[in-house]
Amino acid sequence: MTSLAAQLQAVASAVPREEKLKGKASLLYELREAADIDLATIYAVGVQGFTELCRLDGRFEAYQKPLFSRGASETNRELQDKAFNDKLNGVLEGFLRLVSGHFATAAAAKCLEYLIRRFKIHVYNVEAAVTCALPYHATAEFVKLVQLANLEGTSFYWLEGVKEKGAAPPR
Repeated sequence: MTSLAAQLQAVASAVPREEKLKGKASLLYELREAADIDLATIYAVGVQGFTELCRLDGRFEAYQKPLFSRGASETNRELQDKAFNDKLNGVLEGFLRLVSGHFATAAAAKCLEYLIRRFKIHVYNVEAAVTCALPYHATAEFVKLVQLANLEGTSFYWLEGVKEKGAAPPR
């Protein structure tokens, strides 16, 4: 095996596999419909939701530059190094903790839609994303988030039944 092939194999094994979807992962849209929506449109939707959240709670403003700026919208985390991704994960976890109290709002759904598409939180930040939504476990939005999430190897593996059946977990 050549050096390049070995490096590519190492990178591929380090990256969690996104489940095979027939379309793009989305909290707001159907998978096939989401595939037709470009990232610039998703970014605009996310910024709109973020602006609404900032009006509700000023603490969200701290996340404008690292997550909702034009520069952040052009960041591909899969092309970044470990240090960058560790820092990004910390920022995302803080944002998801804060947005948890607003999960049921349309503004939060818009922000999460952008974070799913741009930063793949349903693949790389499953623990934080599901924890954010857990208080709303009886909602359709929670079920959809769980269905998108890569639960394998997380503490939420027990939600596989929700993922397969598409129904909220029993109380």
